[in-house]
Amino acid sequence: MILGLLRCPAASRSAALRSSIRAAGAAEIVRVPGAGNTRRRATVAAEELPAEPLPVSEIPGPRRWPVVASMPYILTHKGWICRDKHPSVFISEPGDIEHVLKSTAKNQQRDLFSSLKYVRDTHDFFKKDKSGIMSEQGDEWWRVRRRVQPYTAKPKHVELYLPQMDQVMLEFTERWASLRDEVNELPENFVEELYCWALETLGLVVFNKRLGYLEGNAEVETIVEMARAIFADVQELEVSSPQWWRLATTPKLRDLRRAHDILLRQVWWLWLWLAFFFAHPPDVRIRFHSFVQSSVAESEAALETRSPDAEGDGLTLVEMLLLDPELSREDAHAYLMDLLTAGIDAVAIKAAFVLTLLAQHPEEQQKVHEELDAVLGDGTQPLTPQHLAKLRYTKACVKEVLRISSPSTLTSRQLVEDTVICGYLVPKGFNVNLLLRPAGKKEEYFARPAEFLPERWLRGQALRSINPYASMPFGLGTRSCVGRRLSEQQTYTLLARLLHKYRLEWHYGPLNPIMLFTLFPDKPLRLKMIDRKV
Repeated sequence: MILGLLRCPAASRSAALRSSIRAAGAAEIVRVPGAGNTRRRATVAAEELPAEPLPVSEIPGPRRWPVVASMPYILTHKGWICRDKHPSVFISEPGDIEHVLKSTAKNQQRDLFSSLKYVRDTHDFFKKDKSGIMSEQGDEWWRVRRRVQPYTAKPKHVELYLPQMDQVMLEFTERWASLRDEVNELPENFVEELYCWALETLGLVVFNKRLGYLEGNAEVETIVEMARAIFADVQELEVSSPQWWRLATTPKLRDLRRAHDILLRQVWWLWLWLAFFFAHPPDVRIRFHSFVQSSVAESEAALETRSPDAEGDGLTLVEMLLLDPELSREDAHAYLMDLLTAGIDAVAIKAAFVLTLLAQHPEEQQKVHEELDAVLGDGTQPLTPQHLAKLRYTKACVKEVLRISSPSTLTSRQLVEDTVICGYLVPKGFNVNLLLRPAGKKEEYFARPAEFLPERWLRGQALRSINPYASMPFGLGTRSCVGRRLSEQQTYTLLARLLHKYRLEWHYGPLNPIMLFTLFPDKPLRLKMIDRKV
């Protein structure tokens, strides 16, 4: 019916649209006065509509193809909604985002990581439609999500990892101090150090073992390289190229199947796409496969010798997943791989922007120093959850960085009913991409948005109330980032140990992030790391 409406003459289209809204019960968002306020109604009678809803074809958008040519338009478009050539739209107004998230809360379908799902669905180790929480939908996604969430989302579980995170950070702080040149500047590849720190920390959390980067284990760098290649390949498969492989057996689809056959024969590593596969020799892939497989096998062996009366607090993440009666071994593997690869990228890039923006704002950095001095004293005691709870200004700085430079650029949902968004009738089944960054830079949502003002996040000092949908770097709701608390604890530990001993400076102008699925710094992180007197 929708396609027929779009072909109607303009005069008859409005009446037809009103009839279709009545018949379909299309959800709608209606603007009311006030920054960011919306009033939602599940069903809107035609006479109540404040304006004629326009067809989706009238939404502003680029006319270019493929998608890679459209991305500059989409990411710089100044309106709250724009259209893509695929059956999808992009929105950024917080009220619209809130409505889409809530209206799809009971059926959270999204068109992301479908290529990952394809690889796992056709892999012998996994059962079809059981590819993990990154790529599954509906009941299967919720079956796994509700079981794994407590292990990485509940504070009492995440706090168990703090002593290990703290020890890793102390060792990396010493290493980074030794990497400085004669003017206290860190090397150009410092972002690689952040990746390796993130992996070493997550390795302890996931497998309860050190990966050995500080001891010169080259495999750590290989794993980091894999994680970064994954996101580049996802960009190529799901954003940059027309996805003809969904419709027919294309050369790329045949290539992907060949890569999958190699996976079946040689590797258990499921996040590799074709370009990465042929760029690395088999022995490298086999070593990483062996690392994952042997780590899980060690955990299984430890569980067999464990006393039934032993307390659960000493269990590793792998062991907790393996002991869960509602999770299979395949579920555990998929979740660990997703957590490890996605976590490395997200944590490292967030740390890069936090450190650089604090270095660019010395007054705010000084307040962080003063807070750390008051909370940590001479810094000789291990970090505790009580220490982190007192770092209110430090946490506000992290929130402000994420408002300005959130590594996550978008998430998505598929509409479960015809929906009027920004005055346009968007049909059921359309993919709505939620752009997470534009609202954070709008005056109507944040006072003085161009300024770095951590105080806006402090209770009692906020410049105005903050709409939670205007800054959501981890997403919101049940499909939000499952590793959020782990990521936050890693970041707070990094800042507590590094900025307690050192002052950072930056002399290379503003960062202009490169926009892909995630943001990435556009220049080397040549930070100055200067000793403080505590």
